[in-house]
Amino acid sequence: MKNAFLSLAFLGLMASCSQQTAVAPTQSTEQKVAYQKSVRLAGSSVDLKVAQIADSRCPINARCITAGAVKVQFEASAAGATQQVDVTLPAYPEKPVETLFTVNNQTYRLTLKDVLPYPEAGKEVKLEDYTVQVSVEKQ
Repeated sequence: MKNAFLSLAFLGLMASCSQQTAVAPTQSTEQKVAYQKSVRLAGSSVDLKVAQIADSRCPINARCITAGAVKVQFEASAAGATQQVDVTLPAYPEKPVETLFTVNNQTYRLTLKDVLPYPEAGKEVKLEDYTVQVSVEKQ
């Protein structure tokens, strides 16, 4: 009797598992984008360009009053519409910085994860040297 009960419980469990449907994950794309370069967002017709970078982070091996931040201006464009997206990342973020933007009636979440290289005392960083690590997902 005990074995019959366990068999029925197992069959019930298997039947409930087979009825579950898979949910498609939100489409997100993580990219490294260079200064003045664009990437196409996966599954869309939106191009994301790193338009400007203003870096005021305290350089490594320097003494500063504040830690500073890096501000990145993106241009999101699709079918002739362009949206400017400004994101500021603190010098020592506890977590990536997120912001929402809308282009062509579609909303996206942009997550700024890192901006490299980090400035160093005595070394000049040219804008062309910067790479932005960002992810974007449809909302």
